[in-house]
Amino acid sequence: MLLDENVSARLRGAFDLPVVHVTDWQGGLKDWALWERATQDALVIVTQDADFTERMLAQQPPPWVVHVRTGNMRVADFRALIDLVWPRVWELLEGHKLVVIYRDRLEAVRGETA
Repeated sequence: MLLDENVSARLRGAFDLPVVHVTDWQGGLKDWALWERATQDALVIVTQDADFTERMLAQQPPPWVVHVRTGNMRVADFRALIDLVWPRVWELLEGHKLVVIYRDRLEAVRGETA
């Protein structure tokens, strides 16, 4: 999983799988390079950036995108929300290319089936 620069690196421990924050790569990555890396390595991008959502709507995975649309939240509150919803987000990613997290709900967009 890949956390975009607009998602706190302190959230790495919120997930039960390997997590890389974009700042872990020397110099970070611009959006286009991050997208290419996530495509190449079949990663899930967790972001607050609508550009990734728009790009995801025009293609099929990989990568997959989790778009966080909660507005500003303290890291502790965001972590609590992720802890609560992540099992369902992970389930949705099995059949969807995009999952959007709001404070009060999840929305998902299906990918094409083979």
